[in-house]
Parts: sequence; C-alpha cells; structure tokens
Amino acid sequence: MAKSPQNKEAEYEKMLEEATVDCYGEEEEFLGVLCALEDNLKFPFDAIVLVRPVKIVGVDAKKSSLRAGIVMKARIDGCAKEQSAAVFMVDVADKGSENEKWLEWAKWWGRR
Repeated sequence: MAKSPQNKEAEYEKMLEEATVDCYGEEEEFLGVLCALEDNLKFPFDAIVLVRPVKIVGVDAKKSSLRAGIVMKARIDGCAKEQSAAVFMVDVADKGSENEKWLEWAKWWGRR
C-alpha cells in the first residue's frame, strides 16, 4: 500500500532531521544531505536518465552545490566517460527499493 502524502512528508522530515542533526546553516545541511545519500544509496544501481538506461555510480560531491543542486555520477553503456545527472533527472529502475526511497527524499529536499 502506498504511503499517503502526509506520511511521506513526515518520513522525509524525519530522514532530514537524522541527516542534519549537527548541522547549522544551509551549507552544512546540504553537506549532511550529501553524506546521507552517500551512506544509504547502494551503488551502482540501474536508473533512467532522460529515457536512457544508465548505472548511477555515485554522488558527485565536486559538482554538487547549493546552487547546482545534487549531482549524480552516471555511466552509459558504450561511453568511457562518466556523465553527470542532476538528481531530478534520475529515476531508479528498481521501484520500491531503498535506493528509490533515498533518491525521492533527495528530490523532495531539493524542492523545499
């Protein structure tokens, strides 16, 4: 059974509180969110970015910022170089997984 929007909101607020318990200010909160994603996402994982199947291999902490948002590292079959994808562009292939929960949380955080 899908969670109601109110239940999801409460769950996301709790996840944010846990990720940012010792953070003061926007920048520290942002770093707390990045750390939570790095700690809880199971890399690599299959995803879709702009209708193209990719493997998400990590969080790109160097390209991520308060202004740019959260940026993920992606590998596309046949491409030697890693590509960057804004978290808003990434849809987890394994619906209902922990990875989907954490990625949806990151998108929610970015819309706040």
